[in-house]
Amino acid sequence: MIILMYKKLKKTEGSPAIAEAIERSHILEQTHSEAYKVQRKIIGEEKEAYIMSDLTYNGLHERWFYLCSSHADSAKDHAPYQGKVYIDDNCDDERCLALARQYQMKSYQWVIGKPVWMVTRPNCRHYFKALTYEEVAGKSYQSLVKEYKMHRKIGNRPIMQTLKGGDNVQIVIKSYEERLRLHKAMYRARPNDFLQSAIEKDKILLKKWKNKI
Repeated sequence: MIILMYKKLKKTEGSPAIAEAIERSHILEQTHSEAYKVQRKIIGEEKEAYIMSDLTYNGLHERWFYLCSSHADSAKDHAPYQGKVYIDDNCDDERCLALARQYQMKSYQWVIGKPVWMVTRPNCRHYFKALTYEEVAGKSYQSLVKEYKMHRKIGNRPIMQTLKGGDNVQIVIKSYEERLRLHKAMYRARPNDFLQSAIEKDKILLKKWKNKI
């Protein structure tokens, strides 16, 4: 709309109307920027709340270890920390603590906090799988990533972002279906309006892409 307005006013070069249109476009850009910042903040808060409830649940089931996914297109500052196992700081199981020392594991709380912000950073596409002592002991990180199919050539986009499509419709549909399942699981664990909106958006975009077949 701003572009059309500018083209219409361009014929009267030097008029105050052009300056006004340009000023409006700048305001619109600032508004979008602020909305994006708020969206990033909300996504980060939702992730953090979900992670905290997940920690409590997994601790009750003795899942003290967290395997981080691996992505071929990972952010450079996250690449050194992906595809590894981390231990919950709250763990008091001596077997698990000994295993953590053997593997020289860092804590889960450390990797999701400052300075790494794995997962908790708003646009981070990594995810974790909680594991028990028996599921981790005697296995390499690489074998665990392979066993649980946690390597991605292209990571999932942020919660409310439209996924990049390209020409492969089937891949986009599969990506939206995967993201929709994730959002539904998160909503079941912690119902809120934000995740409900994310679910509705996924449904709309999924229908749109399926109509292309």
